[in-house]
Amino acid sequence: RLLVLPAPSAPLTRSSDGELATVSSSPNIRHRQTVSRHGPVLGMLISIARHCRIYSARSSPSAACMASTVCSKRRLDTSSHARPPDSTDRTRSDARSAGIVIIGDEVLRGDVRDENAYFLVKSLHRYGVEVKRVTFIGDDSEEIGRVVKDFADRFNVVLTCGGVGPTHDDVTYEAIAAAFGERVVLRQDLWEMFKLYFGKHLPDDSPLKKFAQIPENAEPVIAEVVHSSHVFKTSLVALRNVIILPGVPLVTEKLFPVVVKRLGLGEMPENSRDVFLGLDEASVTQQLNEAVARFKEVKFGSYPTLYGNYYKTRLRIEAGSASQLNEVEAFLLGSLPDGTILDKLVGNPLKAAHKRVETLASKYPFVREAYSVIWEALRRYKPHEICVAFSGGKDCTVIAYLYYAALQEYAKENLTDAKQNWLYIRPHSSRPEVETFIEDSVKLYGAQLMTSDGYYKDGLQMAVDSGLRAFLLGNRVIDPKGDTLDHFKETDPDWPHAMRIFPILRWDYGEVWTFIRKLYVPYCPLYDQGFSSLGVTSMPNPQLTYVDERGVTRFKPAYLLADKSAERIGRG
Repeated sequence: RLLVLPAPSAPLTRSSDGELATVSSSPNIRHRQTVSRHGPVLGMLISIARHCRIYSARSSPSAACMASTVCSKRRLDTSSHARPPDSTDRTRSDARSAGIVIIGDEVLRGDVRDENAYFLVKSLHRYGVEVKRVTFIGDDSEEIGRVVKDFADRFNVVLTCGGVGPTHDDVTYEAIAAAFGERVVLRQDLWEMFKLYFGKHLPDDSPLKKFAQIPENAEPVIAEVVHSSHVFKTSLVALRNVIILPGVPLVTEKLFPVVVKRLGLGEMPENSRDVFLGLDEASVTQQLNEAVARFKEVKFGSYPTLYGNYYKTRLRIEAGSASQLNEVEAFLLGSLPDGTILDKLVGNPLKAAHKRVETLASKYPFVREAYSVIWEALRRYKPHEICVAFSGGKDCTVIAYLYYAALQEYAKENLTDAKQNWLYIRPHSSRPEVETFIEDSVKLYGAQLMTSDGYYKDGLQMAVDSGLRAFLLGNRVIDPKGDTLDHFKETDPDWPHAMRIFPILRWDYGEVWTFIRKLYVPYCPLYDQGFSSLGVTSMPNPQLTYVDERGVTRFKPAYLLADKSAERIGRG
């Protein structure tokens, strides 16, 4: 049975030969390509050849990528290519051990950052599947076959990612087929379907034919995927207890619910807990060893952090029940120095953000004023018209959190999934710590980031041209020309026309840090290294220097700066 692509935007009905799994998402990065723009076959081929390899999730996949593994699902009871009978038990409810194989020379060279292994390990763990081994291998057919066969013999299920495209170095299907003594065959129905999508008049020797050449007894499992408001068909391929996935992280994530359904998995009770400590690992080793000795059936993990804003060590505790977790935490609470165990919200700063800001606003008038400005902006403009000017500094970090909290409540009231728009004007010389923090913040807040290099006016024009009308900024009275501003102020006549909004205009330095620290808002780690203000040529603030017990000169974190008027000392 052929499925014509691209699929209509309306959900498909359940067909007589099997169910279609529906997976949807709201990607963070704007993707302007549409199905209609993928006309030329050559353009399709280039796009597929590029995206069927393993690529970072930052490379938003095109429609061709989504369709690159499209297959038809066959009737299991009538097909001559159904899975061997002995494989069913290996891949159903008893799938409690797994091996993961990440395939691609580009990963081993460091050309791309793998994200599939992390996602699969974390997701499988949530369903009670213990990943025993993760292996990265290149585009070597013999090695792929050897590793996959070895994993298949040792583990309940094997998942592979990558190497299923049309190019010469995409050899995963051939390698796995050979490992199980099978041949690779052309599925004529698949080939006809691909031709319907990529062009009916493709030559018989087209490289795209490789998409339809899979192991003889393999079973393609189809899924319906929503991306950027478009519905696509994509699939995984299963052979015995091996599940073959594409290398594109976004597609792998969308296919994971299909993996869950195929394996008959159910989410396990959450019998694990993170405990955040304000002391470094060396300072709690004795107490941790005592806990390990006392609770022998409990798993402990200790993970120090060098750049944590609020904690220095994260303990991961896995127990057989919630009551046992409570017992372990009570033991640690009694054995560690007072104040060592921190609020659980340290690990989840966005949880109930609106409620927490409201609580803080009831205590601090400056928070109440700023939050009311945010809500006034939402009364005047729609979320898709509002943009946060985000540069990684402490002030815009406050703005991002305030706006996130408001959108959290706005989404409930308006039954919509509103996302933040961010504009980053990258300076000619940018600190790597700032760049990393911005990347991490985009992921944390689920923001849609627009970046412009160079001049602010050019970046603002780009944002206005995209439909943005109002910009939330972190300027305060202390900033240059800050005393000429108000909460709402239009741009000057010689600038792109837009509304500038300054929620924290009247905040002082201490109030900024009160908000950040009270709500455990993540901030740029440079502020913990003596920087009280971030600019292109900023240096640590000399008023934050101190000499430790060993005679070494160090810097206190920015929130300990006593003189509020000294905030901009050290800023270039």
